[in-house]
Amino acid sequence: MKHFFNRKDTIVTEALDGFLTTAGSGALARLDGYPEIKVVLRADWDKTKVAVVSGADEAGMRGLMP
Repeated sequence: MKHFFNRKDTIVTEALDGFLTTAGSGALARLDGYPEIKVVLRADWDKTKVAVVSGADEAGMRGLMP
C-alpha cells in the first residue's frame, strides 16, 4: 500500500467530511460554496461579530503531498 487516501484531488474534501462526521452534535458546519470552498466553522457563529480565519492555500499544502 503506497497511500492511505483515495485521490490527491479529493483528499482535503474527504478529510473535512471525516472531521465533520466525528465532531458530532452539529457543532461544526461548512461555509457555503462546498466543495470549492473548503472551510469549516462553528455552526453557532454570530454574524454580528468578527471572525478569525486561519489556514493555508493549496500552494501551502503541496509540501504535504508525496
